[in-house]
Amino acid sequence: MIYDGGAFPQWKGDVLVTSLKFKTLYKLKFENDIVREQEVIFEDRIGRIRDLEVNSKGELFLIDSSGSASLWELKHNGGIYE
Repeated sequence: MIYDGGAFPQWKGDVLVTSLKFKTLYKLKFENDIVREQEVIFEDRIGRIRDLEVNSKGELFLIDSSGSASLWELKHNGGIYE
């Protein structure tokens, strides 16, 4: 997804990609259709990431496919809260 929210203004226009297998959230910065930067936001901190959504405030939420299928919110400080 291309992030266009207000909760993480420094990410505006960046692409957020999840990896189910590696339990990772990546942020990609493109320039002229070429990936110029790749950042691992977090890796193997929650279960297998099934979905990533942004609400109207620009806040990010993830759903994992662990036994409890938890909903997580990504916070500015890098912390993840269930």
